[in-house]
Amino acid sequence: MRNPGPDEREMPPLTPLKRLRRDIVTWPRRVTATNRSLPNVVLLGAQRAGTTSFYEHLNSHPGVFLSKTKEIHFFDNYTEQGLDWYRSHFPMRRWVKRRSDRLGYDIAIGEGSPYYLFHPAVPERLHRSLPRARLIVLLRDPIERALSHFRHEVKNGSEMISDFQSAWDLEEERLQGAEERLLAGASVFEASHNRFSYTSRGDYAPQLERWLEKFDSSQLHVIRSEDLFERPEEIMGELFNFLGLPTVEMSTFPSLNSTHTRQQKSEDLAVRKRLAEHFRPKVERLESLLGRSMGWMRNWD
Repeated sequence: MRNPGPDEREMPPLTPLKRLRRDIVTWPRRVTATNRSLPNVVLLGAQRAGTTSFYEHLNSHPGVFLSKTKEIHFFDNYTEQGLDWYRSHFPMRRWVKRRSDRLGYDIAIGEGSPYYLFHPAVPERLHRSLPRARLIVLLRDPIERALSHFRHEVKNGSEMISDFQSAWDLEEERLQGAEERLLAGASVFEASHNRFSYTSRGDYAPQLERWLEKFDSSQLHVIRSEDLFERPEEIMGELFNFLGLPTVEMSTFPSLNSTHTRQQKSEDLAVRKRLAEHFRPKVERLESLLGRSMGWMRNWD
């Protein structure tokens, strides 16, 4: 069992020295993989919805163990590595039992890969290996999410187009056939589907419907990102109840991996208006699915 080598799935790319260090450090975990636990909690996404800050905060709970590698990407990008490679990211079963016995309740073991929510083949793959997992989804205003996603790809060098509207105009062409190839197994990784799906990822309802075809709704906990940042104690308390964990006093909610919005110019406001028209029916469908208002459209009017 070997760690993945360098290819386009690795972003940002590791230097040869960092890759060697990773392989040396993870070797003991890989050879003991069969004695390790699988996760019972998975953060599915969405990308650019606050998952990095949320992951860090959740991991500070004494009854939570999250993989040191936040984005393992096993069920989307690295399934060929095999389940033992996936297990190598989690603690030994005897450690989990000792920890649970000491705390007096079963601890949560988890990971978070924000591409899981959007990747069409992941619900089936994850259900096959983790049918009883509890699933967490963060959903952010799709306009803010799309613009943040674009800035992120520009910053990391994946996106060479300098303005969002031009990139959006190319999105359908860039993603043409990618979902079908991923579902059919004809492609292991589609870079455009992963990196240039600015508005497609904000169409949340069809993504959640795929998950609800495989998992019971009681296994899915949806958090509005804006609520998490505005009322972290209340939202985390609701999450701990969902996970079967006691509520504990937490540190200040962090703000990590954010991209800052520039002062809006007239052309930016025009793009936002077009995005609002694009997303309005999609948000209405999401609200119907979840049976609650997301509140985003009030900010668009």
